[in-house]
Amino acid sequence: MKIIYRKISAHLFFIFFTCIIFSPYVKGKTIYLYGIIPFFDFFYLRWLGREKINTRLLIAWFWFIIILVLYGDFEFIVRIFFIIGTLYYLFYLKSIKLFSIFYNYIFLNIFIGILQFIFIYINPKIAYLLGPENLAKTFLGSFAGPANANFFSIGLLKRASGLSREVGFFASLMVITIILYIEDKDIKKDKWKSILLIIGFIISMSKMSPLLFVYFAIKKMEKYLNKIPLIISTLMIIIFLIIFSKYLFEKGFFIPRHETWNHRLGGYFIILKYNLYHLIFPIKTISEILNNYPNLLFLKELSSLKIFTSISEIILHHGIIIFFTGILLLKKLKLKTSDFLLLTLLTFNTGYITVTSYAILTYFYVFYKKRKEFK
Repeated sequence: MKIIYRKISAHLFFIFFTCIIFSPYVKGKTIYLYGIIPFFDFFYLRWLGREKINTRLLIAWFWFIIILVLYGDFEFIVRIFFIIGTLYYLFYLKSIKLFSIFYNYIFLNIFIGILQFIFIYINPKIAYLLGPENLAKTFLGSFAGPANANFFSIGLLKRASGLSREVGFFASLMVITIILYIEDKDIKKDKWKSILLIIGFIISMSKMSPLLFVYFAIKKMEKYLNKIPLIISTLMIIIFLIIFSKYLFEKGFFIPRHETWNHRLGGYFIILKYNLYHLIFPIKTISEILNNYPNLLFLKELSSLKIFTSISEIILHHGIIIFFTGILLLKKLKLKTSDFLLLTLLTFNTGYITVTSYAILTYFYVFYKKRKEFK
């Protein structure tokens, strides 16, 4: 009975964790059910109660949360606790040998993606019926969340989104899944699983896909990268991104048709424009930044997106104090430069404190090494 209950809980968790389109959307907010399911797994709660607590780490977390409270970043706090809770459930499933269920639902995503990919060529109407927007509405009706069946081509091939909200999210999910699959010592690997993962990677090709090859490069240079202190490497990354963003601005790159890249890279140029007050007491939305800095005209096309992504999101919308306090906390968590670099790259499309599955899996990958779970 205990084994059956654990397996049912694990299956329910991974269904919603890998098939985001089945999470209901209520009053403008997505209800991520995979964050709720662990609280109904009594065996997990018992396991969690037995976990040892590092007092120094707990104190570090306490002060970080206090700073967030003083800044009024309550949604940020909720997201952090959501990520930690989900992360620990993944550790739990790993410890009881049920994490392998995750791959089964990834293969389901790939299978749906293959159908989408085939039909986009032979009968696009069927492809869109199998697309995330239609599937979400079919299962959830008026509670379906935003989704986009952006099956258009990049290069030679059309693209598929599986059961993710859009192709970019599916691509990010495939990248981190392949990384986990390569590193996972607890599962039996065979050529068919590997082939399926490669197919999933190909049919979801997006701007995030090349990060898989960056991962191999980071692994190759890990020993040398980790000789650089985390604070120094963080400053180096920020300076590089600011210089690169400034170069793009001066070359006239930030125009309406480059909206996606403006959103990912434009924020680093704005860091240069922020006065000291706004670096310490940040501006919460892109539209408010435009109100304070009306000369940044390229922001008009981005105001509907609300906030920037990755490092620029934290600095521009939460402040430089919270950013570097967060870096000190990561240092306390024993993250190295290679870990931070991979974490930054794989959440570049959204942000560090994103509760969607591929971002949480990135944290899982980084922290399982610390817990020695994958030996």
